[in-house]
Amino acid sequence: MCGGERCTYNGKTMEQVYQIILSKYTNESKHLKKTLPPSNLEYKSNVDNERVQITYTYKSKKNLFIQLFYEGGITDIEIHEEDSRTVSKYTNEYD
Repeated sequence: MCGGERCTYNGKTMEQVYQIILSKYTNESKHLKKTLPPSNLEYKSNVDNERVQITYTYKSKKNLFIQLFYEGGITDIEIHEEDSRTVSKYTNEYD
C-alpha cells in the first residue's frame, strides 16, 4: 500500500518547511534531525524500538531528498525551494 501528499508553501524557505514537516509528521519526526543537516547524511535511529535507516541526500543546494527505511516500508520526503515558494512531497510505501 502507499499514500502521499504534495504541499506548496509560498514565501517559505526549505528550513521553514522542514520545521512544518517535523510538526506535521510526528511518527517520522522522532527519527529526523531537529534542523536540516548542511550536507548529505546517513544514520540509524532506534527510537521507540523502531529500527530505521535515514538518509538525507541533497540533489542540489535547494533540493533535498530524505528517505526513512523501516522494517515494514519506506517513507520519502522531498523538499524543493524555488523562486518564492517551497514544495514538499511526502510518500510512504508499506507492506
